[in-house]
Amino acid sequence: MSQAASDRETFEAAYNELLGELPESLARALARLRAPGMRWVRVGLGLLFIVGGALSFLPVLGIELLPLGVLLLAQDAAFLHRPVGTATLWIVERVRAIKVCVRTRVPAMQ
Repeated sequence: MSQAASDRETFEAAYNELLGELPESLARALARLRAPGMRWVRVGLGLLFIVGGALSFLPVLGIELLPLGVLLLAQDAAFLHRPVGTATLWIVERVRAIKVCVRTRVPAMQ
C-alpha cells in the first residue's frame, strides 16, 4: 500500500470516528458535504471558516472555525490527510475520555 493510500485511509477512519461522536444533525450535514459533487462548496466553506477562525478576535467569530475549515479542505487536499487524520483521531479519543469521566464522576457531597 502506498503512503498516499495509507494517509487517505487514516483520514477516512478519523472522519468516520468524528461523525460517530457528533450530534446527528451535524453529522448528517458533514456527511452531505462529503459528496463528490460538493467539492466547490467544501472548498469555499473551508476557506471561509479558516478566514473566520483567523479573525477570532471579533465578537461574532471564534477560533473553533479554524479546525473545521481545515477538516473541510482536507477532504480534497491529499497533503492534509495524514496531519488532519491524526489530529482528528487524537481529538475524538480525548472527547471520549472526557465523556467517560463525566459519566462516571461521583456527585459532590452537599
